[in-house]
Amino acid sequence: MPGARRALNPRLVGLAVALVLGIAVVGLLSLFFGDDDNPDAANVAPVSATRTTAAPPSSEVVTSPSTTAATTTAAPTTTAAPATTVPLAQVTQNHVFVLGDSVLLGAANEIPAALPGWQVIVDAKVSRFLNQGIEVLQARRAEIGDAGVVVIQQGNNYLGNEQQFREEIDQTMAVLAGVPKVIWLTVSEFTQSRVDVNKEILAAAERYPNIQLADWNGTWLPNRHAFASRDGLHLTRPGAQAMAALIASVVGVPPAAP
Repeated sequence: MPGARRALNPRLVGLAVALVLGIAVVGLLSLFFGDDDNPDAANVAPVSATRTTAAPPSSEVVTSPSTTAATTTAAPTTTAAPATTVPLAQVTQNHVFVLGDSVLLGAANEIPAALPGWQVIVDAKVSRFLNQGIEVLQARRAEIGDAGVVVIQQGNNYLGNEQQFREEIDQTMAVLAGVPKVIWLTVSEFTQSRVDVNKEILAAAERYPNIQLADWNGTWLPNRHAFASRDGLHLTRPGAQAMAALIASVVGVPPAAP
């Protein structure tokens, strides 16, 4: 009859059912056992983590005992012996011997007045060079003694030979060996050559520990019009007082009586 439905073939129905069951079984197996043939599966994250992990700081590296002895044992250090210093003799007599040229001669009266309690001898002469001053020190060495103070103002009369002047300073200090305090005044730098004189005086203070400096140039420079006459060198009355005060400040107070 035209309206009747066509009967299904039992064999085709069985094949269809078998196909559906096969697909279902394959899906279940894949779910449970995964894909072991993929070399990148489940490995990307751990490799990246290993590359970005920083090594521990060097201060935290633990060294085995065997390597510690070989690599960390330093050579023994040696401590240098302290330098031996000879203590300077102390001023124990209230004697001050002052040597100078015509510049200091202008303060010959002011210097003793600025040093109360001291026995002061001033030996100054016009146009005196340092080599002539050495002769004075040699002649009066016993009078100077070894326990007082010597003040030297020399170098205004200078012939421009630095080496000679340096050697004469050394000769001066050899004559005064044993004197505990030798005060050298710098000279007024009214010419370039006197800069060289002061350089040698400053260098001598580095060589001789018993030298003390009195910076007359530093005192004179800002006051040169008031402290020096027209030649820029010889002292006015205020300049003489200033030089005496400078010398007294370095000489200091006289030693206490024994």
